[in-house]
Amino acid sequence: MVASAVAIVALVAVGWLLSTVDSARGFARWDQALADWGSAHATAGSTRLWKAVTRLGSAVVLIPVMSIVALVDWHRRRDVPTIWFLAIVGVGESLLNNVLKMLVGRDRPPVVHLVDAGGSSFPSGHSAAAASCWLAIALVARRWSPGSAWLVVVAIGTACMVALSRTMLGVHWLTDVLAGLIVGWSWCLLWAVVLGIVPRTVPAVKIHEPAGN
Repeated sequence: MVASAVAIVALVAVGWLLSTVDSARGFARWDQALADWGSAHATAGSTRLWKAVTRLGSAVVLIPVMSIVALVDWHRRRDVPTIWFLAIVGVGESLLNNVLKMLVGRDRPPVVHLVDAGGSSFPSGHSAAAASCWLAIALVARRWSPGSAWLVVVAIGTACMVALSRTMLGVHWLTDVLAGLIVGWSWCLLWAVVLGIVPRTVPAVKIHEPAGN
């Protein structure tokens, strides 16, 4: 039930974003303005900063971190579904995003690209990878100790910063990175529910009736 809802919401959201591109509706109204702003206001210092941030959505960073988390979790819990979860999120997100890129075939912004970028633009691969992988890492790590739910907030914030970096570096439109975040978070949550990393159903709320007079 929850997994189906996640998939449907993601499909509708990404489809809506894509439908607004040609007509410049919704968030697409700011696509060109944000791309131009990032290019016009780039400095040597800001470019170094955004390049450092954008690496948090790269395979060079995510593969080692996810591998370490998988090894630590296996040492602590010996939970096979968790290993499958991390593997499916990491590999599956990349495959899914590349398929979407090929189907859409959107050109990148016609501004100065401050980092190398290949392939089509929609959705943003770095944004999707950061969204799915950092959230997966947080969902696994939060089970190691009570009170670590804040890791999920950090994961979401990290993904948003990576998404912003892709626009500031001139290689993605705003709608590209928003779609990437939706794809990444949805893919992670879908498999987290399917594999039992998070509850498959919403817990029922017990209503206590007042004692009779």
